[in-house]
Amino acid sequence: MDTISKISIIVPIYNVEKYLSKCIDSIVNQTYKHIEILLVNDGSTDNSEEICLAYAKKDSRIRYFKKENGGLSDARNYGISRAKGDYLAFIDSDDFIHSEFIQRLHEAIERENALVAVAGYDRVDASGHFLTAEPLPTNQAVLSGRNVCKKLLEADGHRFVVACNKLYKKELFEDFRFEKGKIHEDEYFTYRLLYELEKVAIVKECLYYYVDRENSITTSSMTDHRFHCLLEFQNERMDFYESRGDKELLLECYRSFLAFAVLFLGKYNHWLSKQQKKL
Repeated sequence: MDTISKISIIVPIYNVEKYLSKCIDSIVNQTYKHIEILLVNDGSTDNSEEICLAYAKKDSRIRYFKKENGGLSDARNYGISRAKGDYLAFIDSDDFIHSEFIQRLHEAIERENALVAVAGYDRVDASGHFLTAEPLPTNQAVLSGRNVCKKLLEADGHRFVVACNKLYKKELFEDFRFEKGKIHEDEYFTYRLLYELEKVAIVKECLYYYVDRENSITTSSMTDHRFHCLLEFQNERMDFYESRGDKELLLECYRSFLAFAVLFLGKYNHWLSKQQKKL
């Protein structure tokens, strides 16, 4: 057993009692068994703690933690600091995963000698019914980190952005953490982590199930804070590529920024006018 890689699965939890059991069930039933499951309760006020404790009593691989609310990035970082595995995965507690999610990603990393593997995902509704497939937009088995960053700037680049459809070698996080206090934190995270990597392994199948639910960030309307976080992200990404002298990706960032301006400025102005009418 000592030769088998241990994988730490970090699950940040905040008031998701309706979805939590399905999420945990999908993790404990993975075909890859040499895992530890870190349930990080980020200050939930519902019955999430009771659900976690019940699962922890039944499965010795589960480690339960309770902390003050600090947001998704803070909960992920909390789990990273306590993880004992050779690999890390991050699963949002209102989502769930295919039974072979960990096994397939681990096999891809080992096969390609990569530091990260990524799979496609399906969007489902709150009842788990299929909505749309989001397969990765490539036919290759491996990409360089820079090429993934290039794809992040394409129309379907969101399929590479999310942190949760990936498996990571833990060594990547020795000096790297998620930025706290951000909306769309994965936008800030992914390009910085992947850019320098020689290889990112690709699993073409959709093995992660992303739950579209009311009041989530992706379905909520534009707000002042959300708009400024997105604007800050766009500027930081351009500065990142400029500092590395990557003129091609910098140009693509400018194009992406123009698309952002067209799409989100309209939404922001609509939100702003609604707020002004309330005054």
